[in-house]
Amino acid sequence: MLSRAQIVSFYAISGLFLAANIIAVFFDFYYLPLIPVGFMVVLMALFAYDKLIYFVTGLVPFSVPFWDLIGGFGLILPTEPIIILLMFIGLLKLTSPEESGSLKGLLRHPLTILILINTGWLFFTSFTSTMPMVSLKYSVSRLWYIVVFYFLGFSLFTSYNRIERFLWWFTIPLAGVVVYVMVRHAQHGFIRDIFTYMIQPFFWVHGVYSATVAIMTPMLIVFFLRSKKMGYSTLTRFFIGGLAVLFLLAITYSFTRAAWISLMAALAAMVVMHYKVPIRFIFGAIIVVLLTVFTFQKDILMKLSENEQGSSRKSDLGEHLQSVSNIKNDPSNLERINRWNSAVRMFEEKPILGWGPGTYSFQYAPFQRSKDLTVISTNFGDVGHSHSEYLGPLAEGGFLGMLSWLAVFLFSIYKGMQLFYESHKEKTRTIALAVILGLITYYVHGVLNSYIDYDKIAVPLWGFLAILVALEKIDQKAAENEVVT
Repeated sequence: MLSRAQIVSFYAISGLFLAANIIAVFFDFYYLPLIPVGFMVVLMALFAYDKLIYFVTGLVPFSVPFWDLIGGFGLILPTEPIIILLMFIGLLKLTSPEESGSLKGLLRHPLTILILINTGWLFFTSFTSTMPMVSLKYSVSRLWYIVVFYFLGFSLFTSYNRIERFLWWFTIPLAGVVVYVMVRHAQHGFIRDIFTYMIQPFFWVHGVYSATVAIMTPMLIVFFLRSKKMGYSTLTRFFIGGLAVLFLLAITYSFTRAAWISLMAALAAMVVMHYKVPIRFIFGAIIVVLLTVFTFQKDILMKLSENEQGSSRKSDLGEHLQSVSNIKNDPSNLERINRWNSAVRMFEEKPILGWGPGTYSFQYAPFQRSKDLTVISTNFGDVGHSHSEYLGPLAEGGFLGMLSWLAVFLFSIYKGMQLFYESHKEKTRTIALAVILGLITYYVHGVLNSYIDYDKIAVPLWGFLAILVALEKIDQKAAENEVVT
């Protein structure tokens, strides 16, 4: 039972807070009710950061970007303020003596070294940038995702259950957003022209929506196919299967060709890995394909220019897919080539240090050529990006910027395949397969688009990379325990 003094204190505090809110509303200040929420978030960050990471992961699919919030500074709400808070907590934990022992293995891991090299280069080229403040903001925003979802994520993922919890905390809320979009889109007959409006307010770019759904779809397919090895019940298996079908339909009716291609690539990789094709053969084949494309690029472009099928403005999926290779009169594809050519020209002018992280959209306009311009081109240089996760870093960070970023991608594929091929633990193999296929969808998608700056892509991407390193540690401990017993 509460004492009389406690009851009086409760009502007194409640009354004062209510009165303060009334006064705040009278003066058009509507943020006072958020103070207790903020206080609770700070307490969670200090004393239960693991729960806060799960919580903010679940909020990410529902986050909404505000591009001009304070003095032209954009922010994604409500997730980025929480992630920024977690970054500071993470930096304190990472530099504390108590955490130094557990971090040694992570800091020595080749994937971490590659990430640190790339991040270090981002900050170095921010100071040599043509727009230092733009570059610094870009690099810092990259840093908070890395600290929270890679470094803190690694310390969080100490068991299979914790890894699965993270995956489901992101996937189930995302499924809620997908249902919302699909229902709205169905009410309008799945017409392509209005799709951008159907995904709002949670997404503003249809490519980000499809890439986000695509990165989680392989996990659902893998978990469904290997549900018995994961120890799932029949009911859970049907639930996962239903989500997989829902996500596949969502990708289909997103009318995003890059997402379709990325999912096909992931499914092809799943077949290759199922038959355990040696890693050296796979990477050898990748090198041969890249060299072939580079050697015969002019012949390939001439052949593609014979395709006159434009992207369907209606709902014809066949025509839309056929237009993927049309570089003759499809505005979307032609503009993408315009952006690519601009990125290459920017690299040729500043091949060592580049123009600075995040500066492409402000600097590419003078590098356009009249023969490359399309009906959707702009000469103001204030919108758009390079439409490539590889050429963008090349223009902004020079050759080392692109090479260090590509090294992260390639090594993560190698590490994921190694875990799947060599581990005797079924859960390690299954989770590694799910994660690496999800990463492949984005790596392939990154050939045609660049969405790493969006929280809906950054959170699963850096989380997946942390999972690969954590899986290796979990698997090693399991093997050591087996030897001991």
